[in-house]
Amino acid sequence: MVKITLIVIAVILIAVVATIGLLLYHTAHEVRKTQPLSNIDVIIKSLIGNIPRKIEVTSPAFTYGATIPKIYTCDGEDISPPLRWSEVEGSRYYAVIMIDPDAPKGIFIHWIIYNIPSNVTSLKANIPKRETVQGIGLQSLNDFGRIGYGGPCPPHGSKHRYIFIVVALRNSVNVNPGSSPLETLNGVKELAMSYGFTYAYYGR
Repeated sequence: MVKITLIVIAVILIAVVATIGLLLYHTAHEVRKTQPLSNIDVIIKSLIGNIPRKIEVTSPAFTYGATIPKIYTCDGEDISPPLRWSEVEGSRYYAVIMIDPDAPKGIFIHWIIYNIPSNVTSLKANIPKRETVQGIGLQSLNDFGRIGYGGPCPPHGSKHRYIFIVVALRNSVNVNPGSSPLETLNGVKELAMSYGFTYAYYGR
């Protein structure tokens, strides 16, 4: 009887140890998996405020955390990539912002297109580089000093992250198209409800 009891206790202890080990493994795995996201979330919130992340953002052109194809960069045709995002209930407009957080002088704004109607939840590739894009939205200057999209163009010998942020807006942004990226970003921040993002790398 004592022998059976000891065997049962031993089995229970082994099961407990195995369970604890499994929990520790999954916890460590989740921390490793989410750590890069937390860094990007901090960067985004520094630009648009402390709003919740609720939007799923994808691109048919690249997978999350992969490499941006050359066609969408300054080494290619420098056209904007296609993007898709999930609908946000209660939003009236969206804004799409592309940034390089690894630029030598700080966050570099590559693109802001805003006042996208709430029934639009995707952008095709090659959005025209003009202030007003009919049926889609308005565009500001980027940090290159040009209207619309400016593709990845990191210094030679470096590899940067490029973050595509979608922001749900409670109303239209009252900033003229062709305004500075900072003025436009501040207008977006005032009306931001929630956000989502995807990102990819490009190096030269």
